Amino acid sequence: MKASLLWIAFFLVLAAAAHAQTQTVTGVVCDARTRQPLQFATVRILERGAGTTTDRNGSFMLRLPRGRCTVQASYIGYASLKQPVDVGDTPLSLTLALDQGRVELPGITVTPADNPAFEIIRQAIAGREKRRERLDNYSLTAHTKLVVTIFNPDASAKHADTTTVTNASGAKTTTVRQRSRIDSAFSVIMETQTDAYWAKPDRRKEIVKARKQSALLPKEVNVLVSSFFIGDFSEDRLDMGDRSPITGPISLAGLRAYDYTLRGSSAVDGEPVHVIDIAPRSDIDPLLAGTLYIAEGTFALAMVDVSLNDAALPPFLRNMRFRQHFQLVDREFWLPSDVILDAGIEISFLVDLKIAIEGMTVLQDYAVNRDTNETVFDRTAIKVLKEADRRDSLYWEQHQKIPNTAEEVADYRLADSLKISMDSVKNRYSISDVFIGKTFEAGDARYTVPGIFGVYRFNRVEGSALYLPFHAARAAPWLADIGAAAGYGFSDRRWKYRVETTVEPFGASDFSVSASLFDMQQHITDGRDLFDAGATTLSNLLYKFDEKDYFRAKGATASIFADLFRFFPTTLSVGSTSYFSVKKNTDWSLFRREDLYRDNPAVNDGHIDDVSLRTTFDGRDFIDNAGTIQRIGERNHVPDVTLGRMFCDLDGARFTTDMLSVSISGHVDFGLYGRTTYRSSWSTAYGMLPTQRVFLLPGSVDGITNPWRFRTLHIREFGGDRIATLFAQHDFGELFRRFHVPLLQNSGIAVVIFGNGGWTSMRDDTRTLQTVPVLTTPRPFYEAGFGFDRVLLFLRFDFAWRMNYFRDGRNFFFGISSAMNF
Repeated sequence: MKASLLWIAFFLVLAAAAHAQTQTVTGVVCDARTRQPLQFATVRILERGAGTTTDRNGSFMLRLPRGRCTVQASYIGYASLKQPVDVGDTPLSLTLALDQGRVELPGITVTPADNPAFEIIRQAIAGREKRRERLDNYSLTAHTKLVVTIFNPDASAKHADTTTVTNASGAKTTTVRQRSRIDSAFSVIMETQTDAYWAKPDRRKEIVKARKQSALLPKEVNVLVSSFFIGDFSEDRLDMGDRSPITGPISLAGLRAYDYTLRGSSAVDGEPVHVIDIAPRSDIDPLLAGTLYIAEGTFALAMVDVSLNDAALPPFLRNMRFRQHFQLVDREFWLPSDVILDAGIEISFLVDLKIAIEGMTVLQDYAVNRDTNETVFDRTAIKVLKEADRRDSLYWEQHQKIPNTAEEVADYRLADSLKISMDSVKNRYSISDVFIGKTFEAGDARYTVPGIFGVYRFNRVEGSALYLPFHAARAAPWLADIGAAAGYGFSDRRWKYRVETTVEPFGASDFSVSASLFDMQQHITDGRDLFDAGATTLSNLLYKFDEKDYFRAKGATASIFADLFRFFPTTLSVGSTSYFSVKKNTDWSLFRREDLYRDNPAVNDGHIDDVSLRTTFDGRDFIDNAGTIQRIGERNHVPDVTLGRMFCDLDGARFTTDMLSVSISGHVDFGLYGRTTYRSSWSTAYGMLPTQRVFLLPGSVDGITNPWRFRTLHIREFGGDRIATLFAQHDFGELFRRFHVPLLQNSGIAVVIFGNGGWTSMRDDTRTLQTVPVLTTPRPFYEAGFGFDRVLLFLRFDFAWRMNYFRDGRNFFFGISSAMNF
């Protein structure tokens, strides 16, 4: 025990000694004449090549070794200032006042034929390729911060704070800033420090070595890296996520899309730069507006200050502005030194919500064209070190590159106090939990118990039924899930149960084993439901409509999932199930009591043993989130393949059936013209299929559907032992906003057209097993229609028509779907 205490004391002394070798230097960069702060100015230590960027108040913070060094402050349009500094035993505070540089010439807009800005842009296009040839790789360190502020519009007017700042062109602007007082606004913050790597052609890797976030945020959500903010605005096309690509201003296409105005000249770090304003020629094309600063000698970007125009903004985003400064590295390459993002979200229906998003990353310690460790670049594009969450306040004090404002410090403290308050009551059981259920937390474990609304169900077989489910997640590091349910139907007078679990024996999600034991009521379309149990209960009690056909299943299943080589997610499953037909036992409901439920059809009684293997290819990159593996982005045009075999003993007949299923989905982006998405599948059985396993074209209920179902088909209208489907839709995006349609241009509603096709066939021996008639489609069935998506954020309205196989009362469909299950 004494030895342990001595070691602890020894390490504390070492930490204190290391801390004493550096000192905190704070300061402000301002205009020498007006004394107004210069936000986002560059502050560097010449002897080390390291530095930081001033915040919105012109403030900066550095951690410097003791001794003499030179601090340099730079800002577009100002002469750089170099100031010697003696770092001693006490903290320093500096005021770096910059004089304005060359006087900018007045802006002159001329015709494309004689506009000198066009020649500068052409030189920039040519110079871009030369620089890319010489730049092979680089590494850097980064400090990145994201602040999301949610405003209370009713209180913000009373508590607005007004500050005056100076922008990059030297003009004064007054900004009304509503900061985080609990009655007017509340902010959550994420910060990370990373090592970043880039190499040709476009290989990237970021290692998060430290992260902290507001206490209300789970640490797992903080995978903030500098590459999220850095954009190459010299590219021909700029990718802004799932939006249509934006035509870059430094491109041949940009010369036709933008108006350019040569405003004059300026300087950064003593290097002359051209100042060019850009403006979109069209307000319906996604483009940029703002100012480019292009270095005179190399025609490389020295700074950009641009905003997305309305056509480029995602729904509800009211503004998005990028300011990106570059530094001259090795006297040859202009590379980003910082990136600042401002965005605002406004929602004014259902709720009145305003959100401000402020992102910033500081980049330094560049090493360019060095011998690269190729093992750095692998499929783990972002790796969060496990020790990143163990960095203490002393570490952050020594390594902070972006100073926390007084408001941000207060926001961190407020989040801490709110989290403590929430944790004190998170496991408290309230009256509302009696009805909707409750999840209790104990460390990483989650235990869910149901409420009254999750216990009761009603259908025409069980009548009123009570089910008591229980679920636990992460009850142990290796125990991913465990669940159990027991129930009783008062009309069929039968007990039911299900027990299931998933374990991860190696503590990672890329290998797991699952098993279940059950004696439960199931239905024909189980797993492909349009209504969940709660919606079915309401439909029965209110409208006496039950679209499901039920049977009893008793047996056990087991499966093994393995992500083979991190390329082939594969599941091997086995099962042994006995099937029993059930009958309608009640015609009761709250309303329409004079009506009768339809009879419940029989299934093929008996036993099925089956085995299946499902695999696919998934070559996406990963995020290693402190040991938790997550894939990045969407899969596209990649098939899933399932092989299966059933050993059947049904209705006195014994037979074996092999099955093969292939599905594929993907999308094609057409930029300004929207996105086409498709899903296709093909399944066949080599042998007979019983009623409960027959393939069905997925249909809809009157007025209720989803995007990957046939709108004009009933739930079990067409089926067979061979089936093929194709669903395709094209999302035109926000046509209403693009063409300034009154009342709708700011609604976020998207226009969609779609077409679906399906084909089924059934062999004679399969048809003899069917307990209810099943229609097939010798000629493929078709339907087409259009819809309005993202209505009230998550709703969609569809209009569809049958193109063949016409039926009275079902040739036209109007309905609603949602991103959430009904």
